[in-house]
Amino acid sequence: PAQAQTPQINFDRAMLSFSGTTAYCYVQISANHNKDISATIKLWDGSQYIETWQENATSSLSFSESVPVQRGRSYTLTVDYSVAGKPMPSLSSSGTC
Repeated sequence: PAQAQTPQINFDRAMLSFSGTTAYCYVQISANHNKDISATIKLWDGSQYIETWQENATSSLSFSESVPVQRGRSYTLTVDYSVAGKPMPSLSSSGTC
């Protein structure tokens, strides 16, 4: 007999927030069946990245970091990642301090 498949909901996300002159970077990525996750996370000030992190995990990657920034400038958090070696769509979040 045929069985209904549960739809897979993607909760992967990148979030960038500010408090005073501090940027808070948060990334959450999940993978099914204990698959390996590899991520390159960058915080950009315009067209130049000011911080970069390499993160690896199995099944679930949770990342948070705070970075000093300048008031009035716009920043973007980007995440390029792969699951089990397969490139996934990039994540990003932008905001102004």
